[in-house]
Amino acid sequence: MTRELSRRLPPGIQIWQTEELANHWGFNINQLGYAETGMNMPDEVAMRLSFPAKVILLDYVEKAFTEAERAVNALDDQQFLSAEELQPMTLGVWKEGGTVGSAVMTHISHDNRHLGIMECILGLQGQPGTATR
Repeated sequence: MTRELSRRLPPGIQIWQTEELANHWGFNINQLGYAETGMNMPDEVAMRLSFPAKVILLDYVEKAFTEAERAVNALDDQQFLSAEELQPMTLGVWKEGGTVGSAVMTHISHDNRHLGIMECILGLQGQPGTATR
């Protein structure tokens, strides 16, 4: 996200890509939306996705959050407040002029949005509890 972070961290290649998870999970990459992120994926396609077993999915999630934590730990105050350099994969997604910190905080709040949606779905299914357990 900045030249200094490029020196501190290895190139940002997503686990999704390096482990070819779309292929392993039987997903058609042409249907997964923008950069295989699910953005702009048609609802009909999303509803038909067949995810792998829970243990496989949680292994991926654990790896992804471990890498995210490693990247955030590389930030000091100066890098947090530095202007974010545009990234090829996020062109058209982020607004120019943001900081590294604003991008990090946007991701954190976005993750909470997903947890809220999962809790809503649990409630609609009549299930007690929380998505964070």
